Amino acid sequence: MDYLQLMPAVWRLRFPKDTEIDFIQHYEETNIRTIKISLAFGFVLYSSFGILDIFSAPNSTATAWFYRFGIGSPTLLLIVIITHIKALRSYLQQIISGGCIVAAITVSLIIKKTDPSELAHTHYYVGLIIIMMFTGSWARLKFWYAFVSNTLIISIYFVVLVTDGHSIHNRLLIINNGMMLLSAHFVSALTCYFFEVNSRIDFLQRRTIEAEKNKSNAQREELELQAEQLADALNSLENTQAQLVQREKMASLGELTAGIAHEIQNPLNFVNNFAEVSTELAAELQAEAAQPEPDLLTLREAAEDLRQNQERIQQHGRRAANIVRDMLAHARANSGARVPTDLNALADEHLHLAYHSLRAKDPQFNAALTTHFDPALGPVEAIPEALSRVMVNLFNNAFYALQQRKKTEVNGYRPEVQVYTHRSNGRVEVRVRDNGLGIPAPIRDKIFQPFFTTKPTGEGTGLGLSLSYDIITQGHGGTLTVDSQEGEFTEFTIELPQSPAPEKAPQTQAQQGRQDAPVEQIQLPD
Repeated sequence: MDYLQLMPAVWRLRFPKDTEIDFIQHYEETNIRTIKISLAFGFVLYSSFGILDIFSAPNSTATAWFYRFGIGSPTLLLIVIITHIKALRSYLQQIISGGCIVAAITVSLIIKKTDPSELAHTHYYVGLIIIMMFTGSWARLKFWYAFVSNTLIISIYFVVLVTDGHSIHNRLLIINNGMMLLSAHFVSALTCYFFEVNSRIDFLQRRTIEAEKNKSNAQREELELQAEQLADALNSLENTQAQLVQREKMASLGELTAGIAHEIQNPLNFVNNFAEVSTELAAELQAEAAQPEPDLLTLREAAEDLRQNQERIQQHGRRAANIVRDMLAHARANSGARVPTDLNALADEHLHLAYHSLRAKDPQFNAALTTHFDPALGPVEAIPEALSRVMVNLFNNAFYALQQRKKTEVNGYRPEVQVYTHRSNGRVEVRVRDNGLGIPAPIRDKIFQPFFTTKPTGEGTGLGLSLSYDIITQGHGGTLTVDSQEGEFTEFTIELPQSPAPEKAPQTQAQQGRQDAPVEQIQLPD
């Protein structure tokens, strides 16, 4: 409830029912101490006027004391006692009003019963004024109780004057005392009215403050609840993020494993095939050597074939060993230390791993792999395990884009992934370009955001490019950007800050052969 809307009711001295009940309780609680003190003081003052009776009504002292101490004082004392009884406090306004009227009646009877020549007969109206002022202020009566009580007091006094045969003829006395009583009535009523108005305003202000405080407490509790909910949601989000990151790691590991399995199968097949042929050649050599006159030319040809087969077995065995070595390197914990890394070899290896990983899932898929490796690139200070993950993510996205475009363009479409490396001005650049679906312009700025993915539910976590971006920008101090045209191509560019290229070390024959052919285009069979 907006208590300030009740301000007009303040001047009418009447709130709505429920609010009025609350106000009465508030009024009693805030004024009970003052009422107790005032009534006790009023009882003492009223009783002490008994001394004045001796001098003001010397011939009627007994009569005056009868009304004062026999009726008035016991009534006031009873009211003082009642103020300490909580069960009767709800009737306190009516009781105090009645007590003031009783006190006024006793004073009026003293005026009537005393001799006209006595001072009490003509001047005790002042006692009525004191009672009226007490009723309108000290007794803390509400306005209407005080107004009615004082009106009755004046009425009682005028009844006494009318019934008194001597006073009825004294017009000056009637006019003087009447004006004094009416003035006291007006002042008392005005005082009581504004006191109650101020009490009602204070009540509304207190209730408004309490309402605002309760509202603030409710808002604070709601904010605390929301904070707890947000904390729970944050914990849940962090747990979910950790699970998704782990899922992404496992997905990357699974793709690497599939690619490794497919890649290692080729040298193992060669090893098995050449081993089988070598076994047959060995058998032929034994058979020819067992002849009485062995053919030396045949023996030499068989021995040469056997030697070549052994070289090929050794070559493909080394290739399988290298794949196993790389797989073990991926399985090790990433220490975060930068080491000299052959970026060309890393890109080439993971390009084929990612390709074979996809072909293990979709044997019908085929694409051209074109590499433009800078032979002067040299070793690059980097974290190999982290860059491997970035390469896998970029190549996986490239092959996925090719695969999706191939589903829609069957005729005349030639899927291709191109990889470039280059060193210039102290920076190393790696570009991965595919001629797949491309990235629509509206979402191009979102692809590095965590959990953003264009893949169907269950095929992507939305963390691959986000993690790759963090690895390059935060882990290596480089940049990862994208350029794309929808329906034409997508090109990711990695730039890493590096020191000038070191002097080239002596190269092996295999390395020299690879650098002599910087552009490699591979069309792998199904």
